[in-house]
Amino acid sequence: MSIQRDPDGKLPIAIVFGRDIHSPSRPFRHPVRGMRGVGVVIRVAGAGQDLSPFDWHACGLELVDAEVPTTAPSVTKAIHMVAGIEVEPTLTIDAAMPDALEQLDLQWHEQTWPLLAATRSGAFFILPPGGGGVAVGWVPVKDMAPPGLPSRIAAATGTPEFVALSADGTHLCAVTAEEYEYWIIMRALG
Repeated sequence: MSIQRDPDGKLPIAIVFGRDIHSPSRPFRHPVRGMRGVGVVIRVAGAGQDLSPFDWHACGLELVDAEVPTTAPSVTKAIHMVAGIEVEPTLTIDAAMPDALEQLDLQWHEQTWPLLAATRSGAFFILPPGGGGVAVGWVPVKDMAPPGLPSRIAAATGTPEFVALSADGTHLCAVTAEEYEYWIIMRALG
């Protein structure tokens, strides 16, 4: 994996998996703001199409350079671990409460932040929220504006749902939106 940056080296403009993407990388342009470099375009080698344009900066996430631990679960297994029929939440928040997202943000930060950001760098891995995340896989990020990650993701995608993996691959944490509740799910791995 490589992270390509804009000419001044400040904003990531593409994450490229593999050696040859068969099409030039280009900056993501936010459809409303038209701003260059506010997000990234993620491509998979040989696919030749954008899979997951996601506005990382709007969510307060910075792309970092890190390798996925060899012990990390596959994307499919990770999703099953947090969304399977037998999954029980670690914590629930009533979605009908007026401050439900605020409570979700607070509980996410208090419960999962010590697990996800245990390393000195504060980096962790996330599946790109919204469509295409499964095809992309784990993306290394750093939360530049904690707390509030679930709300920021909801503002960008319409739902606070996402899956995160600690930098050392020992913890899997997720937010899911159920019928009447938001769930925070935390799993210790191996």
